[in-house]
Amino acid sequence: MTVEDTVTDPPLKMTLEISKQTRDHAIALLDLASSHNPTSPVSSDFQLQISKQQKLLITYLAQLRGLHRDAHVGARQTKAQTAEARQEIDRLHLALQNLYYEERHLQGEIVACESYDHKYQQLPLIPIDQFLADHPEHAGADEVALTIARIDHEHAERLALEEQRQALLRKKQGLIADNKKRKDDLANLDKDLEKFIDVRYNILLSTMSMTDLRTRPPNPSRRHLNVDDIPNSNYPTRTPACVPSSQDDLRGILCFNAALAGGLW
Repeated sequence: MTVEDTVTDPPLKMTLEISKQTRDHAIALLDLASSHNPTSPVSSDFQLQISKQQKLLITYLAQLRGLHRDAHVGARQTKAQTAEARQEIDRLHLALQNLYYEERHLQGEIVACESYDHKYQQLPLIPIDQFLADHPEHAGADEVALTIARIDHEHAERLALEEQRQALLRKKQGLIADNKKRKDDLANLDKDLEKFIDVRYNILLSTMSMTDLRTRPPNPSRRHLNVDDIPNSNYPTRTPACVPSSQDDLRGILCFNAALAGGLW
């Protein structure tokens, strides 16, 4: 492959053509100068012919120099354009690498989002068939809208249950307060009953002391006394009563009498 086949740029092709013409003309001028006999005198026609050929060669050289300068400037411009194009390619390559990196990052985020354990997946939602049976207006909804509707339904149900729990809690607090009030009333009633027992105990003790003096038998070891055994007794005949031997027995009798809402005396 020759140089002419390699070079395709028109200015460079012209430069190569002028260079070839300049070389041929220089060779022709050398041949013309060497054809003259050095020993013979140079004629004016020969000198004129040599001068014309030299001027033509200088013209070719000046033209070749201009083309060389233009080619050099063109080479600089081409280098600058090549550098700009290379920078643009580098910028585009860097942008492409950034896009690849962003794509991999987004793919990782998508995988992470798909594998994320969402809280709504742990909610005890009712089955879809039961939800659609209770709410047929969501029959044509997609999966996302259906999931949101189920979550809203669960939220409403929990709010209703929370209201019921609060109501039951208030009812419980009321029952506790009522029970406490009743306990306080029973405690006050116990105190009143204790006071009543003490008063009746004192009355009964004093009454039994007087009765014991009237009905004491000759034998001190006798614990049971009948009124009929006392001579010239003015008391009516009645069932024998048990004479208490201690204060505890007396309190027992008094409590029994208080429970019967009456007394023996």
